[in-house]
Amino acid sequence: MDPAPTLQALTHALRERPEAERAACLADWRPAPDEALTLCPPGQSATLLTALPRIVALLPRPLRRDMARQPGPFARLLEAQIAEGPPGAGVTLSLQLSEQQQQRSDILAAAYGRLRADLDLALPGPAYLHDLYTRLRAL
Repeated sequence: MDPAPTLQALTHALRERPEAERAACLADWRPAPDEALTLCPPGQSATLLTALPRIVALLPRPLRRDMARQPGPFARLLEAQIAEGPPGAGVTLSLQLSEQQQQRSDILAAAYGRLRADLDLALPGPAYLHDLYTRLRAL
């Protein structure tokens, strides 16, 4: 899922609000960028990195200072952008994407294990096949 539309809408919503209401606006929008980050393919992650400085510039200073206490993966990206700039945000994004890929791999491995166990239960085992071979050979 391309995160660009979500980030553009968030940027627009923050820009339209008075500065005093922007913290509440970010809180209202929190699930959308978190979901966009979770569903973002690595090839489209540059969109996130280019949008971060614009979003950070729209946040009030108290919220920027308090970003470490905000929940969610998008807040971690904003925190890295604020504290360490674009290189820190890039590293944080890379780590988040790597963690997401590892979670996907773990889920696939678990599903493969369950499928293998189901197939082992459904299909005849080697002892049965050997016995069947022996009986058919005798005919």
